[in-house]
Amino acid sequence: MGVFKRVSILSIVVPSLFGGALAWPADQETATAKADKNAADPASADSGASTGPVGMKLIPAGKAVIGMSADEIKNSRHKENPQYLNILAGAQPRHEEQVEAFYLDQREVTNRQWKYYLDATGQTASPDLVKYWADGWMSILNAKDPKSIATDPQANAPAALKLAEEGKIPEGLEDAPVVMVSYDEVQGFCRWARRRLPTEIEHEFAARGPTGLLYPWGNEFDTKEKKGGELAISETTTFPRGSRGPQPMGGRDGGASAFGIHDLSGNVWEWTSSRYEAYKDYKDLVLQTKRGKEGERFVAPFNKLEYVLRGGSFNLGSTGLLSALRQPAPAQTWMNDVGFRTAKSVQPGIDAIRNQLSLLASYNASNDPLDLKSTVAIEREYTGEHGLFIGSREFAFAPIAKLPKLRIMAEPASTTTLGVLVVSESIVNPGIPPGAYTVKFHAKNPKEKPLYPADDLWVYHGSHHLKRAADQAAADAKAAAKKAVDDAKKAAKEKAKGAKGGKREKEEEEVAEVEEPAAEEATAPTPVLELPEGSIQFDKTRDHVVLWSYRGTAVAALPLKDDLKDTAKPEKPSLKTEKVLADGVRKIPALDRITVRFVPETEMKGKAVAFELPLSIEQGKLDSNEPPTLPKPKAEKPADAKPAEAAKPAGAAKN
Repeated sequence: MGVFKRVSILSIVVPSLFGGALAWPADQETATAKADKNAADPASADSGASTGPVGMKLIPAGKAVIGMSADEIKNSRHKENPQYLNILAGAQPRHEEQVEAFYLDQREVTNRQWKYYLDATGQTASPDLVKYWADGWMSILNAKDPKSIATDPQANAPAALKLAEEGKIPEGLEDAPVVMVSYDEVQGFCRWARRRLPTEIEHEFAARGPTGLLYPWGNEFDTKEKKGGELAISETTTFPRGSRGPQPMGGRDGGASAFGIHDLSGNVWEWTSSRYEAYKDYKDLVLQTKRGKEGERFVAPFNKLEYVLRGGSFNLGSTGLLSALRQPAPAQTWMNDVGFRTAKSVQPGIDAIRNQLSLLASYNASNDPLDLKSTVAIEREYTGEHGLFIGSREFAFAPIAKLPKLRIMAEPASTTTLGVLVVSESIVNPGIPPGAYTVKFHAKNPKEKPLYPADDLWVYHGSHHLKRAADQAAADAKAAAKKAVDDAKKAAKEKAKGAKGGKREKEEEEVAEVEEPAAEEATAPTPVLELPEGSIQFDKTRDHVVLWSYRGTAVAALPLKDDLKDTAKPEKPSLKTEKVLADGVRKIPALDRITVRFVPETEMKGKAVAFELPLSIEQGKLDSNEPPTLPKPKAEKPADAKPAEAAKPAGAAKN
C-alpha cells in the first residue's frame, strides 16, 4: 500500500505531530520539473514512478491553444463530415488561454476503481451499469458454452444478470474505463475521492500539449490502415475503429500526449465540468460542403444546461477524435462510450472544499464568497492493490474572501460567515462527526444587563433559535401564577354561592378574600427549559465561533479565548498542531489539537480581526498509514429481487 501526503505551504506544522520536514513543496517542485521535461520529450513521459496523487501526473501551467479556426476547418478533410459541422462550429475560434498547473489522472477511471468506490460508500451499481455488465457476462457465458444458446439465445441471461447484480465485473473489463455513468454519479465519486472533473480547457491542454497539436500524438491521423473508405486508427495510437466497446487502458503508448496522459482521444468520451457555452468571439461556420451548397451555415447547438464531453470514443473516426471537438450532453446521460477521469488542484484542500459548497445549506456562496487560494489543509491519500485509490484523510479550511463589518448582535439569527471546514475524522472536541461545516462568528450580547437573572444563554435547535431560557422560564412562571389566582377565585366564588344565610355567606366571602392571592404578588420557582435533543446552548456574554452542518443546523459553539483584538493587517490562514497527552483520571484520550488562525480582510477601515479555531482529533488519525476502513458488505438481495431495467441513453455524435 502506498501513501501520498500533502500539507498546505501556508501551514505551520509542529514536527512532533507529522515528523520530519514537510515533503509537499519539494514534491511539487520535482513534479513540475518532470512535467516540463515530459512536454519537451514525450518519449520520457512514462519513465519512472508518477509524482503526485495516486495515479495522477502534473500538468504544468502554461498557455493552452484552444479550439480551431474557420480556415482550419475549411481547409481540412473534416468538412467532408457534414454531421459534425455544427459541433465543429462550436470549437471556434482558435485562441489561447492561460491554464494553472493541475494534476490529471494518467488513465480513465476503471471498472475496478468504480467498484471499489461503490463498496467504500455502501452503494451498488446503478441499473444502467448492471445492465451493461450483464451484457458483458452474457457474451462471456455464450462464448464458453455455445451449445447452451442453440435453442434459446437468452439461456444464459439469468446467470449473467445475477453476476452483474452481485457487482462482479465481466472478465477482461476490470481495467477498462467505467461507462454508463451520469454526470451526477461522477460528481459523487469526485466528492468521495476529494478530486474534481477537469474543465474542458484543462482537458484540451493536456491532450494538445504546449504546441497545440490536433491529436495527442501529433497533427496527422494515422493512415496505415483504411477500412470502408474511412481512415482507421492504428494500433500505435489508440484503439481500432469498430471495437466492440471500451478496452483496457494505456495499451497504446504511441497515443499518449506530450504530458504522458493516455487515451485522451479514443476509447471513451470523458465528462468535464464545463457547460456547453460559446467561446468569446464565436461566429457561425459558413462554408461550401461536399454536398455542393455554397455559403451553407452551421450553428453550434449551445446549451448552458448541458456539459461538455471531450476525447471521442472507440466508434469514431478522425473527425470525432480531434482534441478540440466539444460534444454536448445532458447531465443525465448514460452511454456505453462515456466515462471520465479526475483532476486535482495543485494546492491541497481546494477540491475538498469546493466539492461540498453546493451541499451546505448553511453556506451562501453569493453572499459569502471564499478565498479558495488561501485554503490551508492536510491531505493524505492511500494506494491499494492494482494501484487503486482507496481513500483519503484530510483537514481543510477555506476563509471568507472579505469579512463584512462585524454586527454587534442582540439576536443569534444574525451571524457572520468566517469560512468552510472539511474534515474526514470525528472531532473529539467539540464532539461532532466527520463532514463539512460552515464556520460562523457569533458576537456577545451588547446589553449591559440581562433582562432576567438567568438570561445569559443563546439556545439553538436545528437551524432555529429557541426562545431564550430565561424568557421561557419567566413566561411560564407568569402563566402559572395567573392560573393559580384564577383557580383560587373560581373556587372561592363557587363555595360562597352555595352557602345559605347572611352570616354564613359573609363569613365565606371573608374566607375567600383571605385565600385569594394578589396577582402581582404571585411567584413561582424558576423553571428549567427542557432542550430538545440535538440542541446546543452557549454563553451569550462571550464571543463564539459556531459550526453549522450540511442541513443548516448549529452543532457546536467554541468560545473565543479573549475578546476580539484588532490587529495591524490581515494574515493568511495558518495551521498549528500540537499533541495532547492522554489523561486516564479525567478519561481524556490522546489528541491532536489543530488550531486554525486567520485574520481575514475586512470592510472596517483600519481594523483586522484575528480568529482562532481550536479543534481536537484522535491522535494519529490524520497521519495514519492505515487507509479508512470499508463498511461491512451488504446482505445479498433476496431471490425474488427485481432485475435491473435497461437504460434509455441520450445520443452523442457518431461518425
